[in-house]
Amino acid sequence: MKILLSKDKADALIVKLNNANLKVETKALDDEVLFVLTSKEEAAFLSLLKEVIDEAETLWLDSYEGKMNILPSGCLFFEVVDPNVILRTDLNETIYLRHTLADLELILKSLAFERINKSVIVNLKKITFIKPLLNSKLEIKLGHYTFEVSRFYLKNFRKALKEKGGI
Repeated sequence: MKILLSKDKADALIVKLNNANLKVETKALDDEVLFVLTSKEEAAFLSLLKEVIDEAETLWLDSYEGKMNILPSGCLFFEVVDPNVILRTDLNETIYLRHTLADLELILKSLAFERINKSVIVNLKKITFIKPLLNSKLEIKLGHYTFEVSRFYLKNFRKALKEKGGI
């Protein structure tokens, strides 16, 4: 497989490849880099490439302090805490937003986020633990936060985990 990337994305990907001890043949062109890989390197490479692309995309969200530019990879979850919607970051910050959860679902639909119940949207990449419960629900952990995936959202959650979450 051969993939051509811009220099800035290629540089970020090369750092991730080195951290993962994955050696891939590269060729520097004018303002692009060509990656040549074998089939056994393909899955790991594509996973790291997706991370680089996700990190390059930022979100503009309306908070009560104004518009904020936020990296999706820094978001743990969005939660309704009446009457507000809050964003909890992986740095344990709480940001109060001027969005509804329905607005956020539309904004986040192409990213690794999924609604799990009527009041929470989680970052699928930040889930550290999944446990089935006896009542056909799931319990998930994101850091030290614990949530239940309701039965209504369970089918979409499982589908999103396979498609967006890498499980």
